[in-house]
Amino acid sequence: MTLQGEWWLQDGTAVFADSDVGDINHEHLVIQHCVEHVLDCFEASGNEVLRALISGIRYFIEADGVDVVAIRTYINDESDSMQKNGDISMTVADDIYDYMLKESKADEQQFKIAMDEGYPDSRLYGVQHLGWIRVQQSNVEVWEINKTTLIQAANGLYDAYGEDAELATYQVNDRKEDRLYSDVPYVVLANANMGWFFSNRVGT
Repeated sequence: MTLQGEWWLQDGTAVFADSDVGDINHEHLVIQHCVEHVLDCFEASGNEVLRALISGIRYFIEADGVDVVAIRTYINDESDSMQKNGDISMTVADDIYDYMLKESKADEQQFKIAMDEGYPDSRLYGVQHLGWIRVQQSNVEVWEINKTTLIQAANGLYDAYGEDAELATYQVNDRKEDRLYSDVPYVVLANANMGWFFSNRVGT
């Protein structure tokens, strides 16, 4: 059984993430999540400078993805304008991203992803820190294999592929242990059969 499409599985629900078909991919969805987190922190901070940026940033969160380049351009232009108007000092304007992170108390990793501050792999962040499961056709990427993630994978795959999910076998990548399991039957996932994985471990 050949499966098509790419997805994030979130608590057993499949979210489409195939940019070959639409405009959204795995990276876009993680960035969007992180931008929303940062905006929530801006709002909660009570800082008027940060709150003044919210509507402008939100403009660049569209149904077809997040334009981080446009967000950075907007923030840079706004900080220059605020500095010229005397709303912020030149020191703050020069270090606007450090200022935003400090004042918002946002999660630093999510802030770096949202603001394109050099976080190495937003997709890995989604798997490791958000607990999402990344799917590309029959390739399933989890942070850690355990009963919960196996059941969530099975439910999400069924949500994505329907009955075809039950007929396929999968490649399951355990990122924490850096182990790849091949030809994993759907029933192993659905039954959270940890014994199957212990029996099929390769290496130490």
